[in-house]
Amino acid sequence: MQILREEGFRRARPYQATEPQIRTLRQHRYEYFPQWRFFEDAHNEYLLTDFAHNGSLMLYAKRQIDSYCMEIVHLVSTHTNATLVGFPVVTAATKLWREEALFIFAGIVEAVVYMHSKGVCHLDLDVHNVVIDSLGCPMIVGFGRGEVADEDGLVGRSRPILCKRPYAAPEVYAHNRNVKPSSGVDGRAADMYSLGVILYWLLFMCPSEGAIIDPVRSDPRWLLNLIHHASGNFDSHEDLNCAICQSSIPLDAEIIQLLLALLSKNPADRVSAADLSTITRTLYNQLHGDTSTRNQAVLEELHNCA
Repeated sequence: MQILREEGFRRARPYQATEPQIRTLRQHRYEYFPQWRFFEDAHNEYLLTDFAHNGSLMLYAKRQIDSYCMEIVHLVSTHTNATLVGFPVVTAATKLWREEALFIFAGIVEAVVYMHSKGVCHLDLDVHNVVIDSLGCPMIVGFGRGEVADEDGLVGRSRPILCKRPYAAPEVYAHNRNVKPSSGVDGRAADMYSLGVILYWLLFMCPSEGAIIDPVRSDPRWLLNLIHHASGNFDSHEDLNCAICQSSIPLDAEIIQLLLALLSKNPADRVSAADLSTITRTLYNQLHGDTSTRNQAVLEELHNCA
């Protein structure tokens, strides 16, 4: 943390009780990391950080999609147009969430660009180690398993890389099976693979009544299914568990290419954070309108397309 942000609380993190009309990426990339202070006594060590008003990305996503669904149902029920009977509420909520998810992802990419420029590799990026502040912007936390890469960009020499299995790159699996003979892995490339899993999760997570249906954990073939959709080869495809097949909104070709660039089996073929940022900053750098305004716009868009 010391490398990413100097110790101390110098400025109150912005709090906004009402939604801004336009959400934009942070002006300074270090703002995607919490302010912090370290304390210790004779028995324990303590790390005090900024408060993330909206909690983890996983919990925030569920709340937002539930909110979108309820707001759309309310708009449909109060609308005077009889043709709105049977309106596709889930499709509307999915569309609204994907717009926000891509904005959040763009913020995560900005954080990783800054982190990697300092030589820091997180090595445990997932939806639990991203939190959301009151402005709806992400912060990366949970650096207990991170490491500063050596001159060759490698991490994990002679030690296992502790991370959550669904988000770990293939080379991390191989490294952890044979730690002693391993010379380490490319830490930045490993983080980029984790970013790809986060992006897939953001696009296809599905809240049910209660728990979230995780599209990665619930489908062991999710990556293979993605490759099938990208290549158009469905000979061995299982559409019953495929989140892409079950989604009410098809994926844009550019997003499929982003996913493939992040999830390549070969670390050398993965896109870098800096190159990815040139895409996400251009396409997903703003989110226009508060929830009510965006809900109304999607309602009218889908109604006109019906």
